Amino acid sequence: MSLEQAKAFIDRMKSDGAFSERILAAGDVEKRLSKSKDEGFDCTMEDIKALQAVSIHPHGQKGSLPLGWQAGGPCHVKCAP
Repeated sequence: MSLEQAKAFIDRMKSDGAFSERILAAGDVEKRLSKSKDEGFDCTMEDIKALQAVSIHPHGQKGSLPLGWQAGGPCHVKCAP
């Protein structure tokens, strides 16, 4: 499955409460993925993780500090370019 289709699945989960409830009611992750296939999405956990990685770090990590430490303020610019 492409990232675009994984995004469509996540978007539907966020926007359609009834759909989201049906998927989440399935139980564990494997059952949820199976239910998502029944709903027309051929989604794997790897696809979702890849989408999350792109969403969280769309251009990769910048600077020399871990992303959680990067404040982006004036000190950060001076101390850790």
